[in-house]
Amino acid sequence: MTRRDPPKRIVIATAPFGNGHTAAAEAISDALRSTWPEAAVDIIDVAAELYRKLPLGFGMRRFYRCAATRWNGIFHRAIYWTFDRLPAQLARCTDLLWGRRIVRAIRRPGEPDLIVATYPTIGFVLRRRMPPTVPVVNYVTDAGRANRIWFQGAIDAYLVIDETVAHRAVACGVDLGRIHVVGLPAPPPRLSMPTTKQARALLGIAEDEFVVLFTAGGAGLGTGVLRTAELVVKHGLAAFAILNAGDNARLHRHFRKLATEGRGLATGLVDDLLVYLVACDVVVGKAGMMTLAEATAVGRPTLIVDVIPGQERGNARLALGIGSALITSPEDAARRLAGYLPSRALLGEHFAVERARRHLDGWASRCTDSLTEVVTRQERGLRPRCPEVAGKPSAPGRGMSSERVIDLADRVGPAPQPTRQIDH
Repeated sequence: MTRRDPPKRIVIATAPFGNGHTAAAEAISDALRSTWPEAAVDIIDVAAELYRKLPLGFGMRRFYRCAATRWNGIFHRAIYWTFDRLPAQLARCTDLLWGRRIVRAIRRPGEPDLIVATYPTIGFVLRRRMPPTVPVVNYVTDAGRANRIWFQGAIDAYLVIDETVAHRAVACGVDLGRIHVVGLPAPPPRLSMPTTKQARALLGIAEDEFVVLFTAGGAGLGTGVLRTAELVVKHGLAAFAILNAGDNARLHRHFRKLATEGRGLATGLVDDLLVYLVACDVVVGKAGMMTLAEATAVGRPTLIVDVIPGQERGNARLALGIGSALITSPEDAARRLAGYLPSRALLGEHFAVERARRHLDGWASRCTDSLTEVVTRQERGLRPRCPEVAGKPSAPGRGMSSERVIDLADRVGPAPQPTRQIDH
């Protein structure tokens, strides 16, 4: 396949748990449209299509938010642990309950030539139920030790963020030929990126303000973010706060109250977070991969005060390792902001965001090159090797042998060591 002969229809299937899966789908869509402008690229929210008369997507986000924030996240950790320990069973259960509806939603606008899934069980279902001539690719949205649920079934290819995820996939039995390390996701390019002065003028913020963006992500998961904002207001720091609550109405009410007590702007879910990122000096937020990547892309450092158990630990460690973020507590984040306020030069000493921005270079081309390779292999009838072993753990005697795992791991390269948190 060449650029003159692209797939006619590409489907990017996602689900609304948090906002990272959807944001990744949008970034992939923009990359594909720029490479294959003739192709029809559709992003399908599978949850919205399962029962079109029911607000299933809204309910899923509410459930996700409650599980991740109530009771210190214990419920979410239990769910994450279950998905990691029983991935094959849960993936098959998804297929049994909603498999036909998912396929119907994907095929409703027409038969696809390529499917990219940014949510794990969707890829599993579609690979089982779609014709083998239609490639199904999983884009793994988390860095580090990704959940084993991502690597179930005979998925044609995996696009992963870093080599740690690649090692995880190999350990789960995925053949190395199906793994493509594409790096940190880059936000879609803009024809005209506003300057800091222009962004602040759009938001009604004075040019000389020290501006802090408190963001809880699209789903509004911000216990630590809220606590940090409360400390900043309580201690009367002379900073202008942009308080982004996502679609969490309760958090938005708290943020509006803080904005009136101090000096700030409270927002709900916004269409263009980049404008707010450009307007700020520093970000205080959670370890969502797309938010971290967007902040890095515009050269803004992040103080991570919220990490969703399991799925976001790898994201936080990756951002810490490349120098674009620090992992800290709300109390320490407030102390750091008080120090940055009189001396913004400290931001350059504590972070290496300009160096970190290089990790985003070429992401779009690597994604499209990998997908081109997948479609080309499919047209030539080259099926991936070891298709059924991905659902099994890599313990000796089950799935891949320990010798086979070691051999493939040597080809990937040494696994990155966990980065130690910086002493404060």
